[in-house]
Order: sequence, then structure tokens, then C-alpha cells
Amino acid sequence: MKKLVQIRPILSTMVGLWALLSLSVSVNAQGTNLGTGGGCNNTFGINGPGFRACQEFGTYSITSSGNTPTSAILFASWTVTSPTGTGYAASGTSIFLNFDQLGRWTLIFNGTLNNGQCISTTKQVEVTGLSLAKPAYMTGEVNQCSYNANYTYTVAPVSNAFAYTWTAPSPWKLVHPTTGALATTLTGPWTSMTVRSPSSGNISGNLTVQAVGPYGGCFNPSPVIFRSMVLGKRYPNILGTNQIGRFAGTSWTVGGTGITNVAWTVPNGWTIESVSATHVFARNDGNSGWVDLSYQTCGETVYRGIYV
Repeated sequence: MKKLVQIRPILSTMVGLWALLSLSVSVNAQGTNLGTGGGCNNTFGINGPGFRACQEFGTYSITSSGNTPTSAILFASWTVTSPTGTGYAASGTSIFLNFDQLGRWTLIFNGTLNNGQCISTTKQVEVTGLSLAKPAYMTGEVNQCSYNANYTYTVAPVSNAFAYTWTAPSPWKLVHPTTGALATTLTGPWTSMTVRSPSSGNISGNLTVQAVGPYGGCFNPSPVIFRSMVLGKRYPNILGTNQIGRFAGTSWTVGGTGITNVAWTVPNGWTIESVSATHVFARNDGNSGWVDLSYQTCGETVYRGIYV
């Protein structure tokens, strides 16, 4: 009869193996039997489920494909290594495991038969899980008008997240919430972060945030969310033609970021058919005139125009 044994820790307590989480996660774990060591009996292998859900329990046992029964095994030991590198040991011809971590698990069985022949066989189990949800939003100033200034950004909390990894584009810096030290990347329980703007230049970049689960847990990191940051004043021009046919409808645009309070005007008699902060589409009445644009950049009002 197979003996069900309790695992004894090699490197640490069983806390890492028997997870305290009670998550229901639908995942796959495909087992790969790597066979026996050289010179040993090669008719024995590790038998167990090829697919497992993270946090699911399963029994793995030694089976024989030859004429030698498992009852001929006098000495039997297991070494189980988790994806985080923690090892556990057990004795007997079967073990009962909980796959509570994502990644590759390695199961090694060593034994001795009653004729003195050795047994050595290994099986690897790949465990994958679900990704955390992407943060629903990120808030904070897009247009930064001050140099060497602090700006605060916030992301929506993510269910089951253990921490958040913030990354600032160079030369922006993150301000550590506790120590005040400047860094490019910080990981911690913070859903809000202070960003220090550069000391000069008219530049732009994306601040990114990714939710992460507990180390060695069942969740992959979330997709990345980003928010654009634009430093300094911007002076974009109107883009579009200055020659159109009589009574034709035409579009003009203004490119780039870093501007606010955008307003478009067209000659009297023309009809604006659609308008937004970045474009205007108007139909002329057969007469020429000015298509005008006004906007603000860091408090300065700018005017642009094109005669059509």
C-alpha cells in the first residue's frame, strides 16, 4: 500500500508551501517527466496530474512500468523545489502537494530497491495563473509648467494587488513616499505617487504603473497603465490647406499636447460641421477668410490663423 506522507521543510517552514490564500483561480499546469538518472532502474516514474490549478492540491506517487513492483522499494525520499527556490523534503512513495505559486515546480524522487539498485527520477510541473486587472484609471497633471516641481498622480486600486510598480521616464524622477529619495522605479503598496519634474527643457514622456501580486503567489502582474506628462510651453501651428474649392468642406487641425482652452473661429457665413480641441471641419460659403485658433499653454494665450 502506498504511504501518504507529510512534507518536512528543508529550507524553511511550510508557510511557503501551504498557502493561506483562498483564491479560486482557473489555471493550467502541465507536468513533464524528465526520466531517471544514469545507472539507476529506469522502469520507475513519477505519476500525477498533468494539469493543476494554482492553489489546488494533488497527489504524486511512484509507479513502475516494469516487472519490479513499488513494494520492492526499501528507501524512498522526495525533494520538491518551488518556483521561488524553496525546497522541501519528504519520505515514502507518494506525496500530497498544494501548488500555491506560479512557475516551474521540480519534483525529484530518489530510492533504493531491495536488490540494492537505485531509483532517481524527476518531474517538472508548470503552473500558470490569472493576470491582475489593469488599473481602471490614472489621474494627475498632463501639462507640467514648473521645473523641479512635484506633481501627484493616482491610480485606481486593483483587487488582489499586493503592490504597484511605478516607472518614470528619464529625466523625471519618482519621490519615495517615506524617505523622499529620488528613483526611476519604485514598487510598494502606493496607489499615489509624487513625480519630480526635470530642471529644464520642453519634453514629454509617459508615467507607467503596473499592479503586482504577492511574491510567489497565483497572480501575474497587470497590464501597464500610463499617463502622458508634458513639460514646458508648447506653440503648435494650424495644420491644413489654405486653398479649397467654393462651398467645399475642409478640416484643419492643431497637433501635439500641452495646450488647453482651445477655441476655433471661421469666417462669417461659413458653417462649422464638427469641432473638437484638436480639429475643426467647416464648409465655406464661397468667400475667403481667416480660420483662427486660440489656446493656452502654461497660462499664456496663443493665437494662430490661416487665410483660406
